Amino acid sequence: MQCFNADGTRDAQYNRAILFRPNGSYDKLSPSAKKAANRVMFLPHTDYASARQICLCESLPKAAFWQGRTGIPSVGLNGVSGWRPEDFQGLPKECEYLFISDSLKESSRSNIEAAARRLALALPGLKWTYPRQPPASWHKGDWGVDDCLIAAGEHAAYEVQKILESARAPATGESHPSLPVTLQSAILKRPPPEWIVKGVIPPGELVGIVGPPSCGKTFLTMDLLLAVARAESHWMGQRIYRPGLVVHVTLEGTSLNVRHAAYMQRHSLAAALPYAAVEVPLKLSTDANALIGAVRDAERDTGNTAVLIAVDTVNRALGGDENSSEDMGEFLAAAERVKAAFPGSALLLVHHTGKNESLGARGHSSFLGAVGAMLRVENDEKSGVRTWSIEKQRDGRTDIRAHFRLDVEEVGADSDGEPIASCVVAPCAPTTNQPEQSKAETYGWIYAWFVGPRGSRPVSKSDVREQYRLIADGRANRDEVADAFLWAENEGLATQEGVKQPANGGRYVLLPPKVPKY
Repeated sequence: MQCFNADGTRDAQYNRAILFRPNGSYDKLSPSAKKAANRVMFLPHTDYASARQICLCESLPKAAFWQGRTGIPSVGLNGVSGWRPEDFQGLPKECEYLFISDSLKESSRSNIEAAARRLALALPGLKWTYPRQPPASWHKGDWGVDDCLIAAGEHAAYEVQKILESARAPATGESHPSLPVTLQSAILKRPPPEWIVKGVIPPGELVGIVGPPSCGKTFLTMDLLLAVARAESHWMGQRIYRPGLVVHVTLEGTSLNVRHAAYMQRHSLAAALPYAAVEVPLKLSTDANALIGAVRDAERDTGNTAVLIAVDTVNRALGGDENSSEDMGEFLAAAERVKAAFPGSALLLVHHTGKNESLGARGHSSFLGAVGAMLRVENDEKSGVRTWSIEKQRDGRTDIRAHFRLDVEEVGADSDGEPIASCVVAPCAPTTNQPEQSKAETYGWIYAWFVGPRGSRPVSKSDVREQYRLIADGRANRDEVADAFLWAENEGLATQEGVKQPANGGRYVLLPPKVPKY
């Protein structure tokens, strides 16, 4: 059998003969054919350019079989795992394509799914379908369903024709196709989902990253994206399983170049990473398709499959009222469309907490219900230590947390000689107990309030605890006051009157702190 190009000319380089055997296998008589590069194989057919529908098959012999049985132009695709958009430029664009493929092996299915995503980049009219599994008597070891169809002889033509017809949208409402069902026996055979970042970013989910303004959400998001893009083994102690292209929809701030320069310098990186940014305003509910197209462009340009897309922030991309169930619902529906366009990926939604941070994400409660995972970011302003923790994980642990600082990284100087700098995420240890100086400062405030302005007088410990909220903007709690008293007693600055263990708030005599901090 000879191979032809799309224009009908004979392809001498990839010419090969095919010999069918009764069991459906074949011999490629040219030994070098097995080492041939991935290529689209056109069979002799006069209707490729005007075809309404073309069937795409995993290999040339299957295409030959199906075309011979059905008369529908069929194309063979060699090398399932390596298809690229440019490989399909010889195919007519204004046509309906049906990619028929399935496998009885899970490993092969993931390979085929990855290839189908690449195929969809090149063929907008692609319909990707899994054939109904044939009767058990057709199963031959690890063959896929399409292999079984070939082995079934005349039955194959009938099955293929049914698949082709089912791919067309019904002209009227009279057709009622059944929904696919999966038996438990098949469900139990599925491998566990492959995390993007173990315990943190599950595949195929919306993931929220929430926190108050200026807590470091954007820097943390960028650090996560770039760790996945550069194929690091771990991020913040959690293993990265699926590196790949990341896309950052940055709707706040204009210093992206400085931030990236600081990151690259801190990590001693020179080569560009598979990272792409969308830096124009958008409303996700109306611009979802445009965003999908942008991500596909980035896939084509980098040669990588998108695994993480981040929208920063929800408020800027919502284009409506955060508290409205309708506006938030439209936003979340659009987010689901974007995520579904890239199977196995995750969509990060960077969002603010409200004035009452304990209530979680700002706006309508449907946000929390829609996300499969939620990371909360907090900032200890006194120590500068920031913490992210898992607040929600639909199918995983919620006891994972890590700590980081934002270090300043200088990357150059401006025309006035002033340094150009940005922040980079630096993992660190958690916040420890307050240092001695902080306890001295707390005691200094106590002394200033109760002794300094009013003259020398003893006060009760309970009075100090109750009244301290009036001092230092209420930033210290009662435990901090108690710690300050213990420090002062050890330093000989606060002494109890009368008994060693006074009941009901015995009196103390307060002396000036050695190093006033008030």
